[in-house]
Amino acid sequence: MLGSIELNIGNKQQALSLLIKATESDPKLAPAWGNLANGYVQLGKEQEAEVSIRKSIELNPSLFNSHFLLGTILVGQKKIKEAEQPLRKTIELKPDFFQAHLNLGAALKDLDKLQEAELSTLKAIELNPNLFN
Repeated sequence: MLGSIELNIGNKQQALSLLIKATESDPKLAPAWGNLANGYVQLGKEQEAEVSIRKSIELNPSLFNSHFLLGTILVGQKKIKEAEQPLRKTIELKPDFFQAHLNLGAALKDLDKLQEAELSTLKAIELNPNLFN
């Protein structure tokens, strides 16, 4: 918790240290691994972020936000094909999460799956009609 607060106020190195300690003190706590992954993302450490978020998913595969973060990390690494599955899993776990539909639509567009991309983007707009206003 303290690590996430430090991250939010911009003390990224201090936050990372606290986030690592949280995973060391309870290595089976999936949200701690997700918080650590987020810290790594904010520091631009994509590989470490991917490892941490995969650990979070391994510990608790029902956390939609962990799948979403994995998809986001993979997109950031230009691993668009790999990002499709975690984004679909996010939607399976939380169908009303417009951002997952939007990101999946963008990934599908990049994969030349244009009809699916359109459907996913339209779903995002349906869920959040003010999306492009």
